[in-house]
Amino acid sequence: MLILFCFTGIHAQNNLQFLGANTGAACQSIKYYNDYVFTGTGSTLRSYFVGSGSVMPYTYGFECRYTSEIIRMRIYGHYLFVCANYDGLTKLDIADPAHPVRIFDILPDSAGMATQAVA
Repeated sequence: MLILFCFTGIHAQNNLQFLGANTGAACQSIKYYNDYVFTGTGSTLRSYFVGSGSVMPYTYGFECRYTSEIIRMRIYGHYLFVCANYDGLTKLDIADPAHPVRIFDILPDSAGMATQAVA
């Protein structure tokens, strides 16, 4: 009886490499502000005008793509905070909800800790 053992060495990556993003998916978070709905669908943040004169199906006016899934969103005053898993926390000024302005991002630490919630 001959038993042959073959060992191969495959080196693993020391960090994750971005491969792609999914535009639209299950909606993990949805927020309403001044006749606009903000949705976190997959890795895509979108805003839809749903006020007077809007017609279904609603079309989006603003889109921001992340490299990971949007987990949570919160509106405080006229700011929208977005937790996007491995992309960290983003603060957007939505005083003019048709044209949100990205204020800043807090990125995860070098260990790649995911952002899961905002309070």
